[in-house]
Amino acid sequence: FKKKDSRAKGFEERHGKLVQVELDSLPPDVLRGMYQEKINDYWDDSAYRKLLKREIADRSALANGGAR
Repeated sequence: FKKKDSRAKGFEERHGKLVQVELDSLPPDVLRGMYQEKINDYWDDSAYRKLLKREIADRSALANGGAR
């Protein structure tokens, strides 16, 4: 945002300063790594695997007319 932008004040209050970055100037593998690093901070592999098992069971039940 530029200082003249009507949204600038709110942005500055939320984030402490006006900043602008151009992520498209980063090589794709660098950007992908940055995203992956942050995703890994929150990823719970055991919960994901549990969900996949549940999805498989639900799909099977639907294919068999709803019986589990």
